[in-house]
Amino acid sequence: MLLSLLKADDTKALEQEISTRFVRNMEYFHKTSPELFDALKNDPTDYNLIINTQGINILNLASNELIYPVEDGISQMVAINEALSLSPLKNDKWHIHSNGAYLDKMDTQKLPITAEVCNGFIDLLFTHNGVKEYF
Repeated sequence: MLLSLLKADDTKALEQEISTRFVRNMEYFHKTSPELFDALKNDPTDYNLIINTQGINILNLASNELIYPVEDGISQMVAINEALSLSPLKNDKWHIHSNGAYLDKMDTQKLPITAEVCNGFIDLLFTHNGVKEYF
């Protein structure tokens, strides 16, 4: 429900949902983490969530700049985070770099149990080029 609301062009409904969730979260923090509750009662000093005709974004209060880019008048915050959530390790916004070091397999005669487990992980890394999503 929240994702469809974030993608919809209904600013008032989105503000209402976020306000409702904030109140519920604050009630929870009041009971379980009073220090966090007290900290969250204060006005924001570094960042603030903004909702406007461009969509939803985060504003850096010190520089007055948006954290996420705006393309064609639309904030890219939802699109970027949706893409990240769908495939965290294979995202167009960044690359995973390697130092090129590869693991050598362990001696199964000297450390049979440990070597069997570790060698299995090494095989898995080689099979998937060091990257595999498990979900």
